[in-house]
This record gives sequence, C-alpha cells and structure tokens, in this order.
Amino acid sequence: MITFLAHGYTYRQAAGAMGIEMSTLASYLSTTARLLGSPRRLPALVHACYCHPSFPAPQPFEDTAPTLSAQERLVLGAHIRGVTIGQLSHTTRTPRYVLTSANLGLLARLGGRTPAHGVRLAWRYGLLTEAGMARRHSSRPALLASPQQVGATQ
Repeated sequence: MITFLAHGYTYRQAAGAMGIEMSTLASYLSTTARLLGSPRRLPALVHACYCHPSFPAPQPFEDTAPTLSAQERLVLGAHIRGVTIGQLSHTTRTPRYVLTSANLGLLARLGGRTPAHGVRLAWRYGLLTEAGMARRHSSRPALLASPQQVGATQ
C-alpha cells in the first residue's frame, strides 16, 4: 500500500489497485503509522517506511540530484516530519503562498505528482538517504509485511 501511494497513486487508485475499500486502506495506514511511530501524514509515513530496516528503500537514480532552493528544502523537511504547509507557514512566519509555490517547485524539480511521491523521488536522488540510513540499521522490530498481517494485529 505504501508503495502504491509513494508512486503517486491517489488513495482511491491505491485502494482500487489493492481491491480494498478506502476505509480499509485508511485503517491500514493508521496502523502502519502507529507501528512506526510516524505522523499519519502520508509523506512522513513514506519516509518512515523507507527509514525502517525491513522496508526496501527505493533504488537510487544514477542521475545527479536536482539542486533545491532553501525554501524547497524547508518544505521537503516539513513533508518528512508530517508538518503541513499551514503549520510551516505559522512556525516560520513565511507567507503560505510562498511555501505553496516552493512546494510546487519542489514537486516539479523532482518530477513528483504528490508530496508522498516527491519524498520517494527525493530518496531515489539521495536527498534523504543519509538521514534515513541511521534508522534503517536500528534494532527496531520488523515491520509486518502485508496489510493482512497488520490487520491481524489489531
């Protein structure tokens, strides 16, 4: 399920591809976020999964990573922490329209369709792997492999 969403699928598309109801997908995402100790916002959940030692990190691109502006890096950092553009605007006292524009620029520069897809692409470009590698080698328990197993733990 995370893989579908990280590839830019909408919730509806991912649920359809998995043959499940959207409410079931939402339940799986909530459970996964809780197990990983991650915010439930999807870009943060994608990042948390890639940081987890039992979830495969995406294959790196051979291309050089695009150069991000300071505001694009700020927005990417907010995405992986589960912070919304509105919250980031309030915290940094940066106008929301400036951060929204930076978010659109970030997605365009990375080639992402959604913030979660942008996080995946940032991993592939190597923009997030250094921060994530310490957690990938942690001693946390393995993430359950399938949504059926996750559902069985409730």
